[in-house]
Amino acid sequence: MPSYILVVDDDPDIRHILRERLESYGNLVETAADGPAAIEKLKHFILSGIFLDIRMPGMDGIQVLAQIRAHSLTIPVVIVTAAGRVELANASIQAGAQACLFKPFDQAQIKHVVERWFGRPLDQGTSA
Repeated sequence: MPSYILVVDDDPDIRHILRERLESYGNLVETAADGPAAIEKLKHFILSGIFLDIRMPGMDGIQVLAQIRAHSLTIPVVIVTAAGRVELANASIQAGAQACLFKPFDQAQIKHVVERWFGRPLDQGTSA
């Protein structure tokens, strides 16, 4: 059974890259361009995990994560952030995220996260 993953990022290129890669691994993917849209999607989908950008206008990733955790949702959340943002990554882990991916990320990082946190071992023969 495929995992259902939500990708939340204000950058349409990042959403596209993550969607394409995650779907190539056999996942179903929903996307949201901002925090409020992500919260709304959580009301309508049973998700296996979330890739969540930390820096978004308006409601940032840590605020979204706080709302997720306030509702006792134990869904795995992987923070996506720019490479110079180690302090933000640490804050997100302390706020309840399971992992952090630094942009620019590569396909091996994405694959590792999906296998580890979203309960979906990927076939060694999966195309990259």
